Amino acid sequence: MSDYIRPKTPVLLSISELFERPIELVVPKWQRDYSWSADEQVQALLDDFTDFILSDDTSYLLGSIITYPADVNVHAIVDGQQRCVTLYTLLVSCRDVFRNLLIRESGELSAASRDQQLLTSRLESLVMKSSPTSNGGVRARVHLEYGSGDEALISIAFGLPRPTGILSNTQNNILAAYDKCKDYLNEKYRTSDSLAKYVNAILDGTFLVETNVGDHRQAVDIFFKMNVRGLDLEGADYLKNFLFQQLDSSEYDALSEKWTGMSNSLRSSEGINKKLKSPEFFLRNWAIVNNGEKMNGDKAVFEYWQKILKSKSELSRFMNKIEGQAKIYNSIASYKLLDRKLKNPDMEAAEYLKGTQFIPALMAGSHLDEYQYFSGIIGVSISALCSFARTYK
Repeated sequence: MSDYIRPKTPVLLSISELFERPIELVVPKWQRDYSWSADEQVQALLDDFTDFILSDDTSYLLGSIITYPADVNVHAIVDGQQRCVTLYTLLVSCRDVFRNLLIRESGELSAASRDQQLLTSRLESLVMKSSPTSNGGVRARVHLEYGSGDEALISIAFGLPRPTGILSNTQNNILAAYDKCKDYLNEKYRTSDSLAKYVNAILDGTFLVETNVGDHRQAVDIFFKMNVRGLDLEGADYLKNFLFQQLDSSEYDALSEKWTGMSNSLRSSEGINKKLKSPEFFLRNWAIVNNGEKMNGDKAVFEYWQKILKSKSELSRFMNKIEGQAKIYNSIASYKLLDRKLKNPDMEAAEYLKGTQFIPALMAGSHLDEYQYFSGIIGVSISALCSFARTYK
């Protein structure tokens, strides 16, 4: 009996069909951040739609997504979350801006034309779906589990207060994308008729190809093999997907929680630049500690971890250590004492120079009983270099 699973035939879906069908789209919590920049990728997508409307083209193919059946009537997105989440935030902003334009033009929604009211209802149904719960509630059409993305999506979809406190990159980017879409629509489309043309072009003239494959492992394998040679995504994203290929499904939640713990620890760093807070830079320094030599480029770092983590024992060791190593890295990269909030006085020169070469050395020595003495030696060396540079400037 064959265990092979043939992927389903790819399906061409309009944007309205993507969201109005009785299938929920879920971005699993093991996925990476929603990372599209409002001023770059989101802006480019909005401009592309406007260019499409102004052209003589009768359709616009936005690309493809890869999903797998996570549950009954639930498709989990393996490749394509950036486009799907952005499209959803755009639909929410279209609904909100279109509704405001109708109220401004007609005084109230009930006074709008039948076509305008139908489009309003259509947008509302694409953003929300009826919930099968006993209270007859509604739910957002897209669910983003990683980085507490659901909180941000629900806040814009339902018009609720936005999340507060330290927001994840995913939350910040979702809210920024929504604001960019609203600002763009308000600036470019001053009447309900002009915005209606834009909305209809998105809903009925724009298409995606969905490939729904047999299961999670096959979906990740297809995505991985389609993308790994170019390494267009960040190395940490490929590493995480590679790890999921090695695990049994029962271990997915454990890895997700540990990976999230690592990301949260890095994100909470104070006084260091964005680069040092990235999983890529942390994993690079950890690899340097293990490998004993410098590595150039994300691809080299990824290939190192790929080679090491093919062993089940090393994979288990990696999973058990990743959160602790991230906390150690966080303290060192923040020029602080280990497990304390106080500044490390030995690292004053390093903080002044904004260098990072000392990080793998201190990570390697973090287990030493005489760590602070070791830290002092490193600090003296950096201070000496700093004095030398000033003398011969």
